[in-house]
Formats: sequence, structure tokens, C-alpha cells
Amino acid sequence: MSGPLCCLVKCGCETLPPVLAGQYGWYASLAANSDQVAVSAYDPIYGDLVVARYDASGTQTKIDYVDGFPTTGPIVANPSGPRGGRSEPGPNVGEHTSVAIDGTGAIHVAYYDRTDGRLRYARSTATGWETSIVDENGDVGLYTSIAIGPNGPAIAYLMAEGLISPDPVNRTGLKLAQARTPTPSSTSDWDVVVVDSRPKPEPICGGGCTAGNACVDLGAGPVCTPEASACTDTCASDEVCVMDTGGPICSAKISVVPLDDLLPATGLFADLAFTSTGTPVIAYYDRIVGDLRLAKGDGAGGFILRTLDGNDPVTPTDVGQHVSLAIGPNDQIAVAYFDATKDDLVYLDVSTNTKEIVDNGVTPPNLRLVGADASLIFDANGDPAIAYQDPTEIDLLYARRTGSPAMWWSEVLRGQPASGATTGLASGFYASQARRGDQAFISNVDVTFDTESNLLLDLMVVVKPL
Repeated sequence: MSGPLCCLVKCGCETLPPVLAGQYGWYASLAANSDQVAVSAYDPIYGDLVVARYDASGTQTKIDYVDGFPTTGPIVANPSGPRGGRSEPGPNVGEHTSVAIDGTGAIHVAYYDRTDGRLRYARSTATGWETSIVDENGDVGLYTSIAIGPNGPAIAYLMAEGLISPDPVNRTGLKLAQARTPTPSSTSDWDVVVVDSRPKPEPICGGGCTAGNACVDLGAGPVCTPEASACTDTCASDEVCVMDTGGPICSAKISVVPLDDLLPATGLFADLAFTSTGTPVIAYYDRIVGDLRLAKGDGAGGFILRTLDGNDPVTPTDVGQHVSLAIGPNDQIAVAYFDATKDDLVYLDVSTNTKEIVDNGVTPPNLRLVGADASLIFDANGDPAIAYQDPTEIDLLYARRTGSPAMWWSEVLRGQPASGATTGLASGFYASQARRGDQAFISNVDVTFDTESNLLLDLMVVVKPL
């Protein structure tokens, strides 16, 4: 080309592309009503709270970055898109999230602020999201469970550590925050009570010994003891030579690192629901003694506490992890949970104190751990249905009790290899479900890796007829 049209340059204003979404899905929680399905989750790439919307087929229609991004600083992308167009990190919030939808269609989310160790709350409005602090007394806001009560939202949650006046002893416990209004916007809009608590256990050997010392038990409990180098016998690989009152001896090393990541606390896996009369009911796990517990409102502002499973001094057990509570027809209270002693998924009808083994993990010739991330609902006929993970096969499973006589049966919803394939998906993480009519909407996180071994999360919603 030549002449005046050669290489004509035309300038114009174009909208920047939006900030790319991160890897959201951890701590997913699902709620549904007749009009919408919402899943709250945590994005560890940005440290943000995310809420995703889904249609009746389980297809994602919208994604909101709700909290965790900075409100000032350079805008590098579309300001009307995720994170207000900012890519810089903000406060780390969004773990331990829980979601509920009220009668007006507003979405309510409870979540943990890891940066400041407090409980936060978000509510959808016609113009976006409003966020606020609920409780900042102690390290609070883990294992949240939000439900809509007679006066508005209520949140059950774990206090990992804190003080309960006038007791000067550091404690851990289960707390409940109940809003005084359907649209709380500040800390003063909540009434907070301690439902159950215990003194916070001291970490083994103070959480670690200084150089030249080892954590051992010489008969009076684990203590940091000076190491020695003159033991007569050669110590085994799991032993260390330490100085005892009678001289150097070989003693078993005690790990100060927990075998799992569960906090030594009471109030883990809290799950809150309300009866038809507005009575709050909370199921939770006491990690300190390994028991499944239940708190039920007494009608006067207090709670009646009881142990549902465990509490066996003769044969100690560990029961109640991943507990999920549901209230069925005629205010029938039931829970599903993981029995870590027997590696079973258990269903317990609290109203009749009837316990049933849903899945014992035995599928000859395999033995499996089953019951992680259990999520219990009742179908329209009043029959229980449980979504849960098989961590051994890394599958999303679904169990139902139907028939006459009623029997439990289960199926794999996601994870198993497709026909003709040799490998399947890693599925079932943070399973959560809600019923809408004759359908169950089940959220689930699939995990894969890219060619550079980076973790990839896929937050899915499975729609299952009931």
C-alpha cells in the first residue's frame, strides 16, 4: 500500500479485560431455594471469599468476589469485574465459609478472617455485597455454620482460643451469634453467647523443644529433656538418647506435630439448624475427648448439652468428625458423621437414639475410609440422603435409605473412571448439598494438576433426582 491510507492508525478507548479468577473451591458450602443455587467458597490464590451462582442444570452463571481484595491501589483490569479490577492481595478471608438464602432471596455468608482471627459476615443486596465483623473476641470464626432463624441469620462457629470473662484461663469453645435484625450490618447487631467450652490444652512439649533437647516421656508426661550422647545401647530409629536421673537412656521420641490438622478444641464441624418452632440445634465435634456433641436451645436463652456418641472411658473412641445435622418432618433431628475409630459413615436418629452404619468402607477386596465432608438432607418423603467423600478412592459418593424394609445403598457420583478409561477424577472435596423440590443440588470440588504440577480446582454442582 502507498499513499495517505498506508498504515492508518486509529485510536479508541477499550475496556480492560477482567482480573482472571483464581482457584476457588476450598471450604465450599451450598444453599438453594426455588429461584437460585449459591455456593460460597475460598480462593487461596487471592485469599478471597467467593460466591458462585448456578442454574437448575448445575451450570455456573455468575461468580462474585465478595471480600478479601483491596479497595484502594492501582486498577489493572475491568473495575466492574472481579476484585474491582485490582490484582494485589488484600486480607486473607474466606476460609470456613457457610452460606444460607433467606425468604427474600438475599444470600448470607459467614466466614473466617485469617488475617485478624475473627468472624465475618456478608450479605447480598440489590447493589452488591455488604460485609461486616460479627465477633473479634479471641481467635474466632472457624467451622462456621449459618442458618436463617426467626429474627434473621444466626451463626454457629468455633472459638479456637480466647478468654471468657471472668475466667483468666485460655479456653476453646462453641459460640453462637444471633442477629437482632434480618439485615445486620455491624457487630452491635449480633448477640453472641458461648454454648460450650473447655480449657485450651497446652501443646505437647510447648509445641517444640529448643536445640539440644528432645520431647520424651520419662514417666511424668511429655517434657523437653536434654539429649545425651553416651547411651550404653544403640538407640532405635524412633528413639533418642536423653539424660535421665540415673544417667543417659534411650527413650521414644514424641512428635510435637499432630497426626492431622484438626485443632485440639471443642466446636469443630459445627452445624446449625432451627426447628419449626425456632429452637436452635447445633451438632459439633469435641476434638479434645473425641466425642460427638449436641446443643439444643432451652427456650430461655441457654442450651441443653449432651454427648450423642463417644464418652466411653473403658474403650475410648473418636467419633463425630465431619458431622452434618438435618431436621426432618415433625422436627426429627438426625446427624451423619465419621467414626474415626471404625472408619465408618454413621447415621444417627437423635429423636429415637437409633444408630445405623451407612457405609463401613468394605468393598471386597478393598478397605476404604469413608465419611469425610458428610452432608445430610431429608427428601420429600422424609428419607435421609447423604453426600460424602471416599478419601481412599477420592470419589464423591451418595447414600440413600429407601425401600421396605428401609436399607442404605450408595453410588459414586463423581470420581470413578469413565467407560473405557483407566483413571478417574479426584473428587468429593467439601461436599455440600441442599434440596429443592424433588432434586438435590450437590457441590463438589474436583482436583487436577496441570503440566507444571500446579493444583487446579473445579467447583462443580451435581443435580440428582430424589
